[in-house]
Amino acid sequence: MNFIHLGESGVSLPYPVTDFSITSTLSNNNDGDFVISLCLFGGCLVPYDSEFTYFDDSDAEAQYHCPDISNANLVLASGTENNGLVVEQRRPMPRPRHHHTSNDVNGKIWIVGGRDSNNNIINEIDVYDEIHDTWTTFSPGLDHINLPSGQVYGVSDHCAFARGSYLFLVGGFDHDFKAIPHTIMIDVDQSIIEGDLKYSVRAPLNIARGACGITATGAETAVIAGGFTHEDGYCEALRSAEYFHEEDNAWEILESPMKYGRARPNLVHVDHQIYAIGGERRGIFDAVNGQCDGDRHSLDLKSNVMLPNRVSYPVDNVETFSLGDAHEEKWHLFNSKWVVVQDKVRKVNGSYRFRAAPVHSSIYFIGGIRNRMAKIDNQDNTRTCENCFERSSHIYIYDPDEKDVYSFMDKFFVQFVGIVGVVVGGLVIFAKRRRAAARREEEEVKERGILMLSDLDWGETEEELL
Repeated sequence: MNFIHLGESGVSLPYPVTDFSITSTLSNNNDGDFVISLCLFGGCLVPYDSEFTYFDDSDAEAQYHCPDISNANLVLASGTENNGLVVEQRRPMPRPRHHHTSNDVNGKIWIVGGRDSNNNIINEIDVYDEIHDTWTTFSPGLDHINLPSGQVYGVSDHCAFARGSYLFLVGGFDHDFKAIPHTIMIDVDQSIIEGDLKYSVRAPLNIARGACGITATGAETAVIAGGFTHEDGYCEALRSAEYFHEEDNAWEILESPMKYGRARPNLVHVDHQIYAIGGERRGIFDAVNGQCDGDRHSLDLKSNVMLPNRVSYPVDNVETFSLGDAHEEKWHLFNSKWVVVQDKVRKVNGSYRFRAAPVHSSIYFIGGIRNRMAKIDNQDNTRTCENCFERSSHIYIYDPDEKDVYSFMDKFFVQFVGIVGVVVGGLVIFAKRRRAAARREEEEVKERGILMLSDLDWGETEEELL
């Protein structure tokens, strides 16, 4: 595993954004070629470049709130400009949304779930034809899915993955921000043919979770990890991970949990490894006292547990989980352990709610938020917003196959530290050798009977000295 150094992509998003969805698909770039591209949809967007969101402090409830949600559709594709990358704005979505998912199913991208600016669940399913740059709204929507309990389905902050012509919706938060364990499988092809949403309710998760991360692994498998649950007041980010096998229709908890709890992690499957990148946390739940220890607001969760959007803190490290070769995957799933491979990743350190997605063997890091106040406006020395955080429009690239993982400045710093270490070490050795030589010289002088000045008995008075 190489040191994770993020290289500059040479491009950036047209605006800072977070809480958007990302999916990989085959797209035509500005040169007319079909290439593997990343499509970015929606997210939290506000008028000022330096502003992410603001706090609603009414009734002592400090929570994130996004006043302006995007319906943007951006495509990051390889081309002939900007070191081979270009960001294009395509036809926008029919409606703004954030905390949703997007997945490519047979060349069409299905946008599902999420919330509007009033935190209401969005039931409409929007489908994007990337080749023709057109949108259709599939009807009926999520509210036509009936759960075994008799409840009407609706979801945000969920996980999703595609397998063939099937789209799987897993976990998430319901209308009341309660974590749910449901797995819904939508038969996309049959739904299009019949003009009706054809779905089945599959095996539930062992642990209800929202704000989770997921990645498809083998031909019929997927791994979900992390998240928050309402049961502890959205306090302690989950460490547990579960494995789904489509043929067995079962979720199993992996014996090895992640080293660190993290909500909204990026789970990326590259070269037989699952990367758990970034995420957010809040505190440690004290079940006896009903407190979220370490939480900024020291909330009494017994009296107020419904604060799903309060301030979080970034998880800066990266963990990996080895899957081995395809025929060894199931053995590794239940015998491998999560390993922290890097405590901090420069350039995204202190960030969360960014998206990380694979293109071939590389991983792209896009957007995000930092828990620090937005920058000062240089013109009048005031902030462009009150109680708001800094967001990012950056796009970075990590290539695990890149042998030269250090930038010029990294190399210079490492070489400089090495040179200083050699010089200091040499001086220490030289000083030790000089002291040893002085001691040997002193002993030789004494052996020849020549008294050193310090060995003379000076006496106690001037008369005695004379």
